[in-house]
Amino acid sequence: MPVANAAGCLLELGRRAEAEKEYRRALTLDPTQDEAAANLGRLLRERGQTEEASKVLDGAVAAGSHGEQLFEERGNALADLGRLADALRDYRESARRNPLDPVPLENAARAAYRLGKAREAAQLYERLLQIQPNRLDAWKTAGAIYLELGDGEGATRCFRRAFTLEIDPAEKEKLAALIRELGG
Repeated sequence: MPVANAAGCLLELGRRAEAEKEYRRALTLDPTQDEAAANLGRLLRERGQTEEASKVLDGAVAAGSHGEQLFEERGNALADLGRLADALRDYRESARRNPLDPVPLENAARAAYRLGKAREAAQLYERLLQIQPNRLDAWKTAGAIYLELGDGEGATRCFRRAFTLEIDPAEKEKLAALIRELGG
């Protein structure tokens, strides 16, 4: 772990190439270091080497690593590669391992929606909103998904909550009109 910690310090200092080298060294010493694998994967993905990032992350999982950040980063790499079903699987796993982290839930919701799984996307947004109940954007998105699903009750509930959070008068009026149109 000291090697991975040194790599993290180098990364904080903006010395990305040296950090990458140390993350690789840390994984050579212990291939199950999920933080080292996740950070190396992110560095590679941000540099446009998503295939290599995916291989690093797959290797850590195969070695027995199970950290939530590892699954989240692998989900990001898989999404970048267009493998949304696999990304959704990893985002779900990351959210399962750390149910209070909103990021993998939101990523999972987006992936589910893009895969045509609107009902699952709505459920994931609902879980996200349990953690972050004041997310105006998420309430609007969940409402729109319920509307698309033909669930007027769910849409109305979400748009009502969004109405209470909205501060822009024009947007607030749009929400009020939409709520009236839905009969709520």
